[in-house]
Amino acid sequence: MIWEQPYYPAVLAGLVTMMCILAWYFEPAVYTSIALIGIGGCILDYAVPVVISSFFDPAKWTRVQEKKFEEICQSIVEAQKQACDLWDNFVELRKSKPNMYFASALAFLFTLAWIGSLVDNLVLIFLLAMCVVMFPGLKYHGIIDRYVTEGLQHLKMTVGQKLKKN
Repeated sequence: MIWEQPYYPAVLAGLVTMMCILAWYFEPAVYTSIALIGIGGCILDYAVPVVISSFFDPAKWTRVQEKKFEEICQSIVEAQKQACDLWDNFVELRKSKPNMYFASALAFLFTLAWIGSLVDNLVLIFLLAMCVVMFPGLKYHGIIDRYVTEGLQHLKMTVGQKLKKN
């Protein structure tokens, strides 16, 4: 997901697009969608070890492959830790500043409901899925940091100019 090859973003975007087009075309019910995702997960859980062991000989596992595997596991653990820390921050905010928690939660949920009423659910799912699969590569290659820095500089210049006028 960190785009070791230049064509990886196109493959990821193509897979997400294909899945959303299939969901749009077949229009499955919610329970059917959950069941199909579960079936796919079960098949992958069973088939991946069987297929991988037939393509890759465990005796030929190198230190480089082991190091790469450890890096992948470490990044998964770090993402899980960040998610848990975020949840802990919300719980702490709820305990320490309940009014702030209540106001921010309501503002977020009202905004989410407003966006959901304006934009079709499938488009929102497509955008969310694209963000999720593209985020690691964008972060790894520094693209997110570059655009956030540029945006903050632009915001500072805009706010600075408005303050000088007043």
